[in-house]
Amino acid sequence: MQSSIKRTAYLSFGTQVFTKAINFCLSITFIRFASPEIIGYFTLLITAAQMVCSLGRMGTNYAYSILLPNRTNTESKSRLTVTYIVFSSLVSLIIAGIVLLQVAQNPASEAIQDGATGLFVLLGIIYLYGDSLSEIIWSIHLAEGKFKSVFLRDVWLSLAKGLIPLIGALSFGVIGVIGGLCVTCIINNFVAISLFKDIFSNFEYLEFLKLFSWRDIIKLLKKGIPFFSVPLVSNLILWPLLMEIISSEGIERLDGLRVAQICAQLVGIIGTSLIPILLIKSSQDKQSGKMLHQKSFQACWILSIIIYCFYALSDARLLPLIFGQGPAESALSIARIMVAAAALQGLSQIPMQRPFATSSLLKLSLTQIGSLIISAFISITIIHPTSGLVSYASIGLISPLIIVLCLPYFLRHKLFPDDTPIIPQICISAFLLLTCFSPMNNIIETVGLIICIATAIVLNHKFIVSLRPRSLQS
Repeated sequence: MQSSIKRTAYLSFGTQVFTKAINFCLSITFIRFASPEIIGYFTLLITAAQMVCSLGRMGTNYAYSILLPNRTNTESKSRLTVTYIVFSSLVSLIIAGIVLLQVAQNPASEAIQDGATGLFVLLGIIYLYGDSLSEIIWSIHLAEGKFKSVFLRDVWLSLAKGLIPLIGALSFGVIGVIGGLCVTCIINNFVAISLFKDIFSNFEYLEFLKLFSWRDIIKLLKKGIPFFSVPLVSNLILWPLLMEIISSEGIERLDGLRVAQICAQLVGIIGTSLIPILLIKSSQDKQSGKMLHQKSFQACWILSIIIYCFYALSDARLLPLIFGQGPAESALSIARIMVAAAALQGLSQIPMQRPFATSSLLKLSLTQIGSLIISAFISITIIHPTSGLVSYASIGLISPLIIVLCLPYFLRHKLFPDDTPIIPQICISAFLLLTCFSPMNNIIETVGLIICIATAIVLNHKFIVSLRPRSLQS
């Protein structure tokens, strides 16, 4: 199991780095050539797709990954898979329709209200539903342990999502953007289904539908609803807030949000690389989960600290140089927050990628919901009057921070291995959080960030050495 985890983790991380590098280069090109309005629509559509994908499955993706390894009978596995596909697809279609109508009716959507609303909604449904459907099918490949196929898909999808919508935007404006996204998701679905057909090679379409099981739906929802409650509450807070921001400040303001999202991907790849592996491996071998999660948490913390520090040391100079003065100015106030938020979100998810009893999952979900409500209250009442986008970004930072602080009590064990010095780690993290909301951009901040990098490396030197290819242990 150790060598399998090592190979998969390195493949995942390498693929994520390569994917994000492609995405980063194409995103720079997109922002440089497209207008702020088109960038705003692209950002809004990508955000909407993520929401539909998250809500459309109602937590059944988590439940499916947990339940599938316990199914030994081929027909039982097929029945669970068909039920998961049919249920999630129908819910995704409903949510996609609701989201598209909200976008089309928003006062800021002037570019699609001059005779193109119908076409926009049609293409929007195809994109949002198609993107969610592809994620449903790819999650099945992931649950089956086909990591290589999933990782390779991430590479070409990153290339397609950056290139095809850009060509569409330069040719047809806003409609071209969503048309390009539609083409991308159609290709993605075709590839996913072509790899998927061998699972049901012995079934005709009618037999496929006969495998649908109400009993399996109940099992999926029973396990998945507590997991689903967190993205539900999160999106019920963030989506209306985003709609209100573009309504009052204009959709072109989202160009800065897009730049900040791209910057956040620099650190987001760390947790993203490990999360699917941890969930699948923990489901297969529950006994080795504790040490695996502790070492993964420590590795991600160190990498996140180093990446954030280097980012903060250079953002004021590099962002205008890379993205242009306009988008960079809009992003500077929120990019650090979103970079730190991406790190914390990844860290908060790592200890939770394991099978939980339904009662424990419910308690954990209530903790996450409570953190979202607290962070929303702080962000909307205190920060929002000054800046709507800073408020939007802050929710994503404060909520996982609360969760990370609560997890040791909830899980009844440490997040770090026993030999890790905790107090210096907390001090480093506190200083970096301060630089998110109050960037000084002076010699004091520069020296502080360099000290943080050096301290993190020195304190974790033995652990860093142990992460060489032969020694990542479960």
